[in-house]
Amino acid sequence: MINYSKKQSINFRIFEGENLDIAYKYGILVKTMWFTSFYACILPIGIFCSLINVALTYFFDKYLLLRRYKRTPLISALLNREMVESLEYCPFIMSLGSLFFHVLLYDSSGVELFPDFLAIILTSINFIFPAWKFNDLFCNVNPKSNKEPPSYD
Repeated sequence: MINYSKKQSINFRIFEGENLDIAYKYGILVKTMWFTSFYACILPIGIFCSLINVALTYFFDKYLLLRRYKRTPLISALLNREMVESLEYCPFIMSLGSLFFHVLLYDSSGVELFPDFLAIILTSINFIFPAWKFNDLFCNVNPKSNKEPPSYD
């Protein structure tokens, strides 16, 4: 008689899902957002294309996460926080791109560049006063009152 359990374990290893590299997925998302922010002033349709790209990526990755990938290793909340903080650079990159392409394409003088310089100054305030400090000031959230997320073990 054939030992089916041994063959079954071999089949499980063959058809086991791939590992999910969440840091790589975050990197692609941040790269897309920065690229879109920089070129938004000369290619406004890129914002719409980027929005479609992010939405499709979300739905495909959600399907693959629920159906195909292996259970992911636990990652630190620090990675999530750093990726969200890196998305805060998008307005600054957008204003730099606008200034760059106004100078490059239109050979503008100082008067026409005033809105771009103003945008750079205003978005630079985010580096001095990060968004999480504003959130802590205006939204009094007690982290101990939040319930723990459910465990799926």
